Amino acid sequence: MAVGVQTTCLKRTTEAIDWNTPGRAHLVGIGGSGMSALTRVLHQRGWSLSGSDVNLDRLADRLPQRTLLHAGHAAAHVPPELDAVVHSDAVASDNPELAEARSRGVATLTYFDVAGRLMEGRRGLAVAGTHGKSTTTAMAGAILADAGLDPTVLCGAAPLDQPDGGRAGRGTAVLVEACEYRANFLKLHPFHSVILGIEPDHFDCYPTLADAEEAFGRFAALVPPDGLLLARAE
Repeated sequence: MAVGVQTTCLKRTTEAIDWNTPGRAHLVGIGGSGMSALTRVLHQRGWSLSGSDVNLDRLADRLPQRTLLHAGHAAAHVPPELDAVVHSDAVASDNPELAEARSRGVATLTYFDVAGRLMEGRRGLAVAGTHGKSTTTAMAGAILADAGLDPTVLCGAAPLDQPDGGRAGRGTAVLVEACEYRANFLKLHPFHSVILGIEPDHFDCYPTLADAEEAFGRFAALVPPDGLLLARAE
């Protein structure tokens, strides 16, 4: 006799999820630098978390305690009760955990979907550019923290004194490293933005430099009239 597992989706729409209050999430591709940072931010916001990745080598040492980790990807890894499944761009669309979540009506979002939601209602700060994003974001996060602004930070690189680039602050500033890959930075809601420079990269997304410049132009247009855009003049 087959024994079924009762599953519960606590919130079925992405709009119903308040990422600044405790909930339950499963992160697919949790070992990525951005996903690890997001794990820490959600953990500090009081979320109950689980996640999976192909390689868990030393991952438990740098992720927050009480994060349930699974090696590899399987539908059974998705918890019976949760609000959302978050995945990185490295995860294929036919991933069994994503398929399981969709079959149950669980909200599925990308890393940058959630980063954009964290910016809503806050003072969003986005650092973009072909090179130097991680270093600049880490430096800006440290400056904001030292200034007493207590920012929330999502950075793709870990500062020297931290296990990852995630920080959940209580201030209004939300600082995000804004990656141009697949135009992901267009999911953000920045009030202020930085563009460090634009060079040929991600040729699967931008065959020509003009294609990349067009995407960065759309990113720059996200800044409201009373916001600030810093960009290199050359």
